[in-house]
Amino acid sequence: MVFGCIPTQQLEFVETTSTSISSTTSTTTSTTTSTTTTTTTPIIYECPDSTWTMLDRTTYFWCIFVLLEARQANTFQTECQNINANAKVSGIQNLAEISTITSLAMAKGADSSTRLTIGAKRSANCWLVAITASCTKLTSFEWTDDATTGTDGWNWASGQPDNYNAPEDFVVLWVTSAVMEDGWSSSTSLGTVCGVKATVAN
Repeated sequence: MVFGCIPTQQLEFVETTSTSISSTTSTTTSTTTSTTTTTTTPIIYECPDSTWTMLDRTTYFWCIFVLLEARQANTFQTECQNINANAKVSGIQNLAEISTITSLAMAKGADSSTRLTIGAKRSANCWLVAITASCTKLTSFEWTDDATTGTDGWNWASGQPDNYNAPEDFVVLWVTSAVMEDGWSSSTSLGTVCGVKATVAN
């Protein structure tokens, strides 16, 4: 489930309390009836502010911010931390997140020339090779945001990643086609996706 432009999301945990009610019959036989009262207390999560979009990653909530600025790919980590000290260039957990990211980018004015640097780096054992039996579309790169996991977020363009003039060590997401390709860390992208875990509201 995706929460677009909603800064808070609720989870619930349950506290239970027990009370005892005593009654006495005319024959002086005492009976005790136990009742359980369930109290629901909401836990509210929030993003840094309303400019972030909250995503439900099942076990936690992840906040993203699409930044459209032309920068060298390997400088975007600093740009994300300038927005929020705890933010990192975001990985992509699944295809639904790609749809959300591209929609947010287009709403900010992205077009067919816009590609976003995402939080991934080429695996060390695949540094100088293209696709092989051990360096596949799913294993050639690793997520770098310390949150994204698995391989459901990869959506490579045809023939990608090709590691042209190796090493192509970064990954970009084309906004209008919603597909990925590998690129050089020294190349210029027109934006990135920053990510940070949602926190419990005070």
